[in-house]
Amino acid sequence: MSKNGRLKKYHLADAPSLQIKTTKKHKMISIQITITIKRSEWECYIDTPDSVIETINNYFAFVLQSRDTALEAQAEIFKFMCMFSEFGFYDSEPRQIATDTINRFFKSNLSRWDS
Repeated sequence: MSKNGRLKKYHLADAPSLQIKTTKKHKMISIQITITIKRSEWECYIDTPDSVIETINNYFAFVLQSRDTALEAQAEIFKFMCMFSEFGFYDSEPRQIATDTINRFFKSNLSRWDS
């Protein structure tokens, strides 16, 4: 993470974007995580509304910020993505994208079958 509250952006080739911003206020560290995974990266259905993608990205950021382990984060986001299965979010491709993002964030080595 960067010093002085600067935004650090993680972007690997062909990987979704994950941004983490840290700030120090009154001896407390605050972390703001932004997930900006695009429709083409999620590989959801082409007619998926932008609002659904935004909802999943926002909740994914919350999950990464609030869960202590990669496995907990994976279980939670998979449960949430299941609610959007009508748009293809419970298919193998979106689950793999979520797992890859979790692995980068937690520096873990989960497979999409672990949860």
